[in-house]
Amino acid sequence: MTVGLRIKRLETQESLIAEFESFEDAMTWVAERPDMVEVLGVVDPKALGENAFYKLRDATRPLDPAELAMRDKAREALRAQMREADERESAPTGLAGRMRWAPPEPAPDPLSLPEAEPGEVMVIRWQKGAPMANIADSRPIPPEVRQAVDAWIAERNQWLHPKRTHVGRAELRVRPGELPESEQDERVEMGASYSQIPGWPQE
Repeated sequence: MTVGLRIKRLETQESLIAEFESFEDAMTWVAERPDMVEVLGVVDPKALGENAFYKLRDATRPLDPAELAMRDKAREALRAQMREADERESAPTGLAGRMRWAPPEPAPDPLSLPEAEPGEVMVIRWQKGAPMANIADSRPIPPEVRQAVDAWIAERNQWLHPKRTHVGRAELRVRPGELPESEQDERVEMGASYSQIPGWPQE
């Protein structure tokens, strides 16, 4: 069975797929992982099986201090880019007083939504004063998704605090289930959108 691994070159931040003819070949490769290459995960965890996934994860050669430093530097640069993009996309047109707080939309009835595989990305709507909602399918929102969304909202509110505004509504694509440690910061996918309203969150 062919095994596909998602990898990243730390020096260039290039994401690639490495394919192996067998699980044993993949195990050997991750144990001898090339320098400056991070193993992000398996292309198809469901096909591989949970036990095999954990075996590969545990067999992967850890990043050394230099590799960790390069990864962390790249992540911080990405966060800075995201902050700049968020500020551009969510900047109010005109005075803050023109921003209006729209009443929360009701969550869709789960019975009216399609089913989805457990590991599929969830589309989450967050609204101030309303329960978090999965608006794409009928799955309940698991704790790890709720925690990731709450952390994402809190981080944006921290960015917005100097402008005395905060997040009123957001729509995010979030990966559910267990993720490798190297992918925890990527649980919320890039491209999430939000709108801001005047004041601070506690007001």
